[in-house]
Amino acid sequence: MKQATGPERDRGLTLRFRAGGQHFAFSLTAVESVTGYAKLQEFTENAIPPEHEAFAGWLSYRGVKVPVFDLGLFFAGEPTPLLLSSRIMLFTRLHDASERIGLLAADITDTKQESELQGAELLQPEPVLRELMGETP
Repeated sequence: MKQATGPERDRGLTLRFRAGGQHFAFSLTAVESVTGYAKLQEFTENAIPPEHEAFAGWLSYRGVKVPVFDLGLFFAGEPTPLLLSSRIMLFTRLHDASERIGLLAADITDTKQESELQGAELLQPEPVLRELMGETP
């Protein structure tokens, strides 16, 4: 029997997180990578910060400045607590594979099957990313 690899293996898996006291999840296939919380830069040369109030700062990721948004602020107006389980999820935009966006959230510790989400809302990342970047649908 052939074992699934890559995105096929990850189908149905989700990355669960907490934002503003609520539990959410993204499909694991939508998440490019997850990095531990790092000190974010408030300003960077030659980059205009997004205007959304959830903008947390810039992350230097593989030599590129990536805007990071706080999902606690976005969903509930509360900053994400800086815990050991707080992480930054990195996403590649659908319309531009060179553009990345980071989302900071708490309690990112493991993956779950969609059937095991137990009350967590499964989100599609692109509408969230569009809203954070101030783009119209």
